[in-house]
This record gives sequence, C-alpha cells and structure tokens, in this order.
Amino acid sequence: MIIPGRNDNCWCGSGNKFKHCHLNRHLDSPRTADEIIKENKRIFGKKYCLHPLASGRICRPIIGKAHTLQKRGGLNLIARDNHVYSCLNDFSSYYYKSNGKVYPHLMSINKASTFSGFCNFHDNEIFEPIEKRALEICRKHIFLLSYRGLSREIYTKIGALDFIPFQRTLDRGHDIEFQRKLQSHITDTEISLKKGLLDLNWHKNIFDRILLTKDYSNVSYYAIEIDRIPEIMCCGAITPECDFHGNLIQDICDPDIITEQVAFSIISYKAGGLIVFMWLNGASASKRLIDSIDKLSDIQLPNAIARLTFEFLENVYLSPSWWENSGPQKQHKIIERINELSLYQIRNPICLQADGINYVNWNILKRFVEI
Repeated sequence: MIIPGRNDNCWCGSGNKFKHCHLNRHLDSPRTADEIIKENKRIFGKKYCLHPLASGRICRPIIGKAHTLQKRGGLNLIARDNHVYSCLNDFSSYYYKSNGKVYPHLMSINKASTFSGFCNFHDNEIFEPIEKRALEICRKHIFLLSYRGLSREIYTKIGALDFIPFQRTLDRGHDIEFQRKLQSHITDTEISLKKGLLDLNWHKNIFDRILLTKDYSNVSYYAIEIDRIPEIMCCGAITPECDFHGNLIQDICDPDIITEQVAFSIISYKAGGLIVFMWLNGASASKRLIDSIDKLSDIQLPNAIARLTFEFLENVYLSPSWWENSGPQKQHKIIERINELSLYQIRNPICLQADGINYVNWNILKRFVEI
C-alpha cells in the first residue's frame, strides 16, 4: 500500500532538496551484491523477544529461529530433499538478478518460515499447546497459531524499516533520474511500513492481553478443513482491502484509522489440511471479508483461497513438484500476484475475483465458525 503524505521536495528523507542531498552521489561506486546480502542478513538476523513480559531477567539468553509453520508434520510433508519454494522477497536477488521482480525460489525447510522474535523460554511457554500436542479447532489453539503469525509480521516490518537507510544508498553510481525514482519509491515504502507497523502493534497489544489473561472470548475464527495436504502453506496476517466480490471493505490510506488485521494460515491437519482465519470481535471489515468467503461454494472456495494467499501474504511456501508442474500460465499469474504485493500499492478491488486459473484441486470437507 502507499499512504499519501510524502514531502515532494525531499527524496531521501533528510529534509533537504534532492539536488543538495544527492549531490555527486551518481559518481560513487554502486553497492555490490555481497554488501547487500551482508546487510540483509544483519538486519533480518536480529534477535529479540516479542513476548509482552520480555526482560533480561525472564528471557533465556538463547533466541533461536522459531518456525511460523511447523517443520515436522508441516513443511516436510511438501518438501523435496528438505527444500520448498519460498515466495519471500530475496532482496539481493530481486535487486541484482531478477530485473526488479520477485520469483519463487528454493529454500531449506530449516530456514523457511523462521524468525528470531522469541527467546526459547517464551517460545516454548506460549506455543507448547500447538507444538507438542495435536492442533484442535478451538479459540485457544487458533489464537496461538495466529499470535505467532502476527508476531512474525511485526518482526518483518521492523526489519524492513531498519533496512531503509541502507536501501537509500542503493542509488549510488546511478544517474540522477534513477536516484529520484528510487528515493521516491523508498519514501513511499517507508511511510507504508510505518503505518503498517503502527496498526500491527495496536493489534499486538490486544493479542498480548488475550495471551496473558487466557481469555479467548474476543477471538473469532473461520476454519476450513480440506481433504489433502495443501501444496501451498502459509502463516501471517493480512490487511483486508476488498472482498471476493470486488467490494472495498476498508480504506487503508486513511492515516487516522487503525486498519484491521486478519490472521491467516494454511497448514497440514490430520491427514489433510486446514485453512484458518482469525480476527477480533467487532472488526467490521474483517467480518465482511469472512462473509464473502462464506458465500463461496465449496467448488469456488479452494481457488479463491489460493488467490488471496498470493495476493496478500509473502510468508508462503510451495511444494516443489506442484510449482514446477504448474505450467507457464499459472506460474505467470502467481508471479504477477506476488510482485503486486512487493510494490506496497493499493490493489484493484477486483483482484480476488475468479481469474480463470485452476490453482489447486482441494475438496472442502467441513467449515467451522466461531464468532
């Protein structure tokens, strides 16, 4: 998304006119791929604990890589040689190798869906009910699954904001017009990230209260059981902009409102899979999205979920055999959708409507709702 408000007289965020703050930058040496990879690893490798009671006294010193999607009984079920395709934006490849495009790329399941956002003590304490026991379709378990996804979104946005100053140096060695366009894009991205993080933190505060009080009465969910292990798995939080019938459901560009968030996951479940949406009671835009899902037939629903996944979420992983055998038309559409996501721009409200692509062949077994 792009939030209006950029200072059009300044393209680097310094408050100065472009010609002053970028004087002779086009004469500097361009950043190398190694420099970008090193900085990317430094920023997104930071370790801290997002538990509401996190402190140096309580948290254990070890902070590992927590999986938003389980490796065992999850990603390993769709992996080939312990690898899956990731839809995450690999910034170094994006900038240097792919002509500014994001493409699914192979990733080890040891790294896929991980983030360093909880100390080992709190990670075990919070998620033990869904990590060491079978997932149940109930408010508590769905909340815990969603809490991890929301926390990962916050961790990622913090990292993306921390990466902004380095990104501003990527215009080195380029002409003034390229610098102007890049700095303008980065400024828009920064504004969007700050607004997104503000909204996510608002929700995280409520999620934290639920976690600490263990009162799940404010949790609403819609879950869909499917007949097979899903070739697409994901976990995160989305900002619903439109429903499945082409209607706008909230104005994400209004800086005076807190945009609603819907936690969203596709995971393995029993011998098949489970699609899960969780939102807070009273969230009208979220409820409108869910109502539009509920109106879809069992035949329409699987491909609608696939469209939503690629359109709104980046923490997405694909079965290698499924992706490689998808065919050029399906692959092209998926790449188009994940690149729309990377642009931080307002979507066309009809983006979730049927596009003629048969993404998956899941059969719906049952729908569960708790409001």
